[in-house]
Amino acid sequence: MVKKESKQNQRMKFKQSLIVISVKQAYKIAVLILILFIFNCSPQDEQYTNRVSTIINKDWHFQIGDTINNVNWSQVNVPNAPIIEPLIVNDQWQGICWYRKALPSDFLSKNKNHFVKFEGVMQEATVWVNNIKVVHHKGGYLPFTINITKHIDYSKLDNTIIVKVVNTDNPTIPPGKALKDLDFNLYGGIYRNVRLISTNKVYITDAIAANKVNSGGILIHFDEISEQKAEGFVKIHIQNDTDEEKQLKTVIKWSGKSSMDSIIGETFTVKPKSDTISLEIVNLQRPLFGHQNHHIYIALILKL
Repeated sequence: MVKKESKQNQRMKFKQSLIVISVKQAYKIAVLILILFIFNCSPQDEQYTNRVSTIINKDWHFQIGDTINNVNWSQVNVPNAPIIEPLIVNDQWQGICWYRKALPSDFLSKNKNHFVKFEGVMQEATVWVNNIKVVHHKGGYLPFTINITKHIDYSKLDNTIIVKVVNTDNPTIPPGKALKDLDFNLYGGIYRNVRLISTNKVYITDAIAANKVNSGGILIHFDEISEQKAEGFVKIHIQNDTDEEKQLKTVIKWSGKSSMDSIIGETFTVKPKSDTISLEIVNLQRPLFGHQNHHIYIALILKL
């Protein structure tokens, strides 16, 4: 028998399970902190707070089957394997399974953009938000991010995410061979973290979701590196989802144990409902690559 919980208890668990982490905390070496600062604005103003990444691994519901049976849901946390395989796997399970997650509306600010990032789903995933199909993703070894902003229904207490996961043989998905012909197992399910990412309406994009060749998110490249200096560039892809033209500056700070270099770019304009790229040349003195206290801080300053 599937244990049923009241909506109130589910929402309370969601609140308790929120783990808000900064990108700086998530990476201890060579960290990229992707934060969006707004110039001349109160830090208490919700509209101008930084990007927030929240792990939402707890309190999913799961079932196996070709179609959804609303009676057969069981509560799980992700990462999750559809079947717990034996130590020596001779006949790995293959098939279709489903995941369901409720996101309370009062955690989804109307002033923000909201994304859900799946760090790994093996190996084919279809995602619906409030019964609207948002994405069909192929490939179990790469993350993917969906923008759920326009699909949020604030008239409802909860917004429902449904994920269909398929791990059957598919020659169009790497490695492209049938499982019986491989010398390893693929397994299945949502096998890595899932994150809720909230940003301002002017923001640095997700590298994969942007779907841009040699762009999207932040691209850092160095041509010449020595103990004395490092020369290269930082390319930042920026999206403006507002109805107004925005003037921005890029600020890059490279900090280490014994050095601090800052770059403040020229003011540039992003048209309404549009995107642009900021390219900044980097010339670091006494670089400390790989140092555990070495971080790159990248921010946008919005001129009001």
